[in-house]
Amino acid sequence: MKKPTVQVGLDKYVTDHGERGQCFGCKSFFYDTALMNSQSYCRLCFSKKFPENSTAIFEKSDAKFHCFKECGARNLSFDQFILGICCDPAANFVGNRILF
Repeated sequence: MKKPTVQVGLDKYVTDHGERGQCFGCKSFFYDTALMNSQSYCRLCFSKKFPENSTAIFEKSDAKFHCFKECGARNLSFDQFILGICCDPAANFVGNRILF
């Protein structure tokens, strides 16, 4: 799967921020974040705040989401949410509109 490179602007669908789901800098949710001083940063915020650090290890977000088509599915991973695997309306929506 292609890695999303921009933020998910759908904060209202987040059910659990996880330990590394939300960027400490911009407060948005990205596919991956890096921990620095026990705080998660997206790639953009990390490069702005720590421009000299090129050794950061970015790991996949552990945020959890609920279905954006209201099927009731909860605790979807970032990939599951983006792909709309929980129901046909979500899968069809993803096919018609790119979320990232």
